[in-house]
Amino acid sequence: MTRFPQLKRLERAETHLQGVSALANGHGVEALWFDEARRSDPRAVPDALYVNMGDSYAPTIVYDVASGEYLFTSWGDVVEAADAAREAEAASAAEAETVEG
Repeated sequence: MTRFPQLKRLERAETHLQGVSALANGHGVEALWFDEARRSDPRAVPDALYVNMGDSYAPTIVYDVASGEYLFTSWGDVVEAADAAREAEAASAAEAETVEG
């Protein structure tokens, strides 16, 4: 499977978000990485892009790379939700291991 379609969507989303940033007096477009280890992989793409509004909890537009959806939320809330999902997944895996073991 080629990553080119995902990269094209990512480039298009970045262009859209740059326009939103200009209209909303934002501070540009930035990327979110939920796994810092992936960030150093030159083939990896970020998990999300967002318009920096100067405050991590200010409402903004976030582009979710995996779903291809634009969200109206804060990037701080997106990070918190991703952290909570990872913690729940880890707890579930630990519980399953305890039951099996």
